[in-house]
Amino acid sequence: MSLWKGRITGPMDASMERLNKSLPVDIRLLPQDAAVNRAWMAELVRLGILTDEEHDALDAELTNILREFEDHKFDPHALPDEDVHSLIERLLTERVGPAGAKIHSGRSRNDQVATDFRLFLRDACDEAAERVASLMTALLDVAECHVETVMVGYTHLQPALPMTLAFDLCSFASELARDRSRFADARRRLNECPLGSGSFAGSGVAVDRQVLATSLGFDRPTVNALDGVSSRDAALEYMTAAAICQTTLSRRAEDGIIRASREFGHHKLPDATSTGSSMMPQKRNPDGLELVRAKAATILGRTTGMLATLKGLPTAYGKDLQEDKAAAFEVHDALMLCLDVTATHFAGVTYNAEAMAASIPTECAATDFADALVRTGLPFRQAHERVAGLIEDAEKSGKRLEDYSPEELAEHLQLPIEECRWTPQKSISARAVVGGTAPEAVKAQIATLRGMISS
Repeated sequence: MSLWKGRITGPMDASMERLNKSLPVDIRLLPQDAAVNRAWMAELVRLGILTDEEHDALDAELTNILREFEDHKFDPHALPDEDVHSLIERLLTERVGPAGAKIHSGRSRNDQVATDFRLFLRDACDEAAERVASLMTALLDVAECHVETVMVGYTHLQPALPMTLAFDLCSFASELARDRSRFADARRRLNECPLGSGSFAGSGVAVDRQVLATSLGFDRPTVNALDGVSSRDAALEYMTAAAICQTTLSRRAEDGIIRASREFGHHKLPDATSTGSSMMPQKRNPDGLELVRAKAATILGRTTGMLATLKGLPTAYGKDLQEDKAAAFEVHDALMLCLDVTATHFAGVTYNAEAMAASIPTECAATDFADALVRTGLPFRQAHERVAGLIEDAEKSGKRLEDYSPEELAEHLQLPIEECRWTPQKSISARAVVGGTAPEAVKAQIATLRGMISS
């Protein structure tokens, strides 16, 4: 169905038709477009452009179209329509008659697609927030079982201080809490309705834009019609939040891949997110985590591509914006899949507490020894230097810190012997500040993070 046959009378080149056609992508917006049509039809009835009978016939046919869509009866590659908007208008006109041709009165595809897209993005924000909350719950469920499970913590991939598995999982959940809040923030800002903006200057019929906004669940109409149809920062904000969230998942996937290696042996990968090798029978590969890591590149690339598309566009609508939906859809689908896989992975991991505890070198006591010296009144820089001297002495003599007896440590460091009876649990429990590694502090973190999920 051509929407401009009165102006462009010649045939469109086949290659141009393929380039121009967005239906295979934007048919996904059919439910949103049906909702927008229903809101618009109600206003046309109020304005006397549609009769009640015409409205009811169109509304019934929209229900039929939605049912056909849900039953996968539309093949977007075979249909002649350019986009989802012209598809619905054609079907309504063919099936209902002239009333279908009235439905576009006072409206442009510019404000129509902008509204459809915002409806999708609003749902995408909600779905992302819900999936993130599910992942947080999975992490915290595991954390509650491992408040006492010790492991080594790293900086620069070098052993630094002991921590617990629960503490590590809480750090992941804390990151996700911020990711979740970004989706909520994006949703709040995008929840303004462009419908009634026309092509860019406002509708030529006296629709009530506040009524339109309210009927579609928006907080308010967009303030300016030109901005309403031409801006895509709502999509950018969602995609950026998704990119940040996926980066969080990617970094944690990397941790999981390393810790599942034979060299670390901290945990066994679950069957549900692992694969084997077609050649090597012994292999258990972390393919789920590796693909989560790879999808970060896809999402970052799509988000950067969207920025690049928008940066040179003049204000108002340009057909370049047709590319926005494919990008946002791919980002959303990839993120949802990765959140699900990550939750499944962490819920199914088998942790090797013995191997995790054994991986903590006694050198991790160095910071605790320095802190103990500070408590005796020694300035920290001198305490740091004294402990560093002990480590240097051990390296030169080919010894490890665990080769020193508490008495030898006490003599070398000039500390009471009790301060030199170090264990990972003692180090962990000493950090009882808010956000620290001590079991009670971690339990408080779990409770706080669960509260964030339910708020």
